Amino acid sequence: QKAISAGTPVQASMTNFQGERISSRMLLDRVELLNVLGRRLRLTTDVKHFRLPFDLKSPGWDCEWSKKDDEMLLVGVYQHGWGEWEKIRLEPSLKLGGKICPPSAPKTAKPRNEHLKRRVTALLKQLRDGGDTDGGGGGRDAAGAKRKVSADRQKHGGKEKHKAKKKKKAAKRKNKARDDSDSSSSSSSSSSSSSS
Repeated sequence: QKAISAGTPVQASMTNFQGERISSRMLLDRVELLNVLGRRLRLTTDVKHFRLPFDLKSPGWDCEWSKKDDEMLLVGVYQHGWGEWEKIRLEPSLKLGGKICPPSAPKTAKPRNEHLKRRVTALLKQLRDGGDTDGGGGGRDAAGAKRKVSADRQKHGGKEKHKAKKKKKAAKRKNKARDDSDSSSSSSSSSSSSSS
């Protein structure tokens, strides 16, 4: 947030998060997504009964993966933290031990850490954008909505500035053309009065 407020391009600002080097923007997005998950799970009396309000397309991994597995994966992230895939795999109450690949699995086996990270990100974005995160049907939380409005203003503000510049240039050309025609008509009227 300091980098953003200081005007540093966010993509240029990098940080370490749980051993992973990521951009500050990605970190802020991840924090926002985790806040959405936290709010959603706090509404659930027992996290084992957490349900997603949507179905996401099957990931096509080496194991059969269901909506219930997605739900328990998110509960695991909530309980153990982002990137704690081995702890999530070993948590007996989540029942993901036979599905998530252990570190000793072949490199081609799925799901591995990078697959889980992408799946969790997709689930949380869907929960934020299309899911009922606050019980009120709103979908997007207030911070996300503010950021979207701000991005829209920047996007459209840039267009508005461009339009304003074009209008200003057109007005200058119009004024210049009028001044030129005024000066040519005054010079023609002065030359006709001198010839009389």
